[in-house]
Amino acid sequence: MEQLEKGYDLSKSEEISIRETIEKFSCRYQEDDELQAICDEFMEYLENRNHNLMERITKDLEELVYIRRLEILIAELKFKGINQDIVNFT
Repeated sequence: MEQLEKGYDLSKSEEISIRETIEKFSCRYQEDDELQAICDEFMEYLENRNHNLMERITKDLEELVYIRRLEILIAELKFKGINQDIVNFT
């Protein structure tokens, strides 16, 4: 991701690999609207190499990872029976 942010020129094989990875996750998580939006934006980035778009994708992806980690932590705590004073972040 850092290479893309710095305007790194991708080889054709690297671009194909990235596209395949994005498509794989997009197909696997079709019901995940937030991830679908990021995948769509990333495909758009590969087409036009807009640096501002990459910054937004990076920010959105970092936020999504953070939120998902919180959701998993909360679910684990609830499973263990520790649900007192837990703030619902979802």
